[in-house]
Amino acid sequence: MPYWRLSAVYFCYFAVVGALSPYWGLYLADLGYRPIDIGLISAIPMLTKLAAPNIWGVLADSSGRRLLIIQLGALGACVFFCRSVFKTGFLLADYGNHRL
Repeated sequence: MPYWRLSAVYFCYFAVVGALSPYWGLYLADLGYRPIDIGLISAIPMLTKLAAPNIWGVLADSSGRRLLIIQLGALGACVFFCRSVFKTGFLLADYGNHRL
């Protein structure tokens, strides 16, 4: 992979993390989430950083289709993140005090 492509990936990743992470909790609070819900939602990325690389690695090595595994993981992340933009309930429950 050329240097500039890898640099662009890292630049975009850290730009998104730097722009999103300071305001994510405030955004969720404005939607009406409880502090415990915000804490759980904020902990999910850290928990997935512990387990997901091992799972993805085993799947990619056993199937031999590394690029497909990466693409499916990225698609899954987009789907779950888009759900958080359009659905305001925590998990499948709606507490009734969330605003649109």
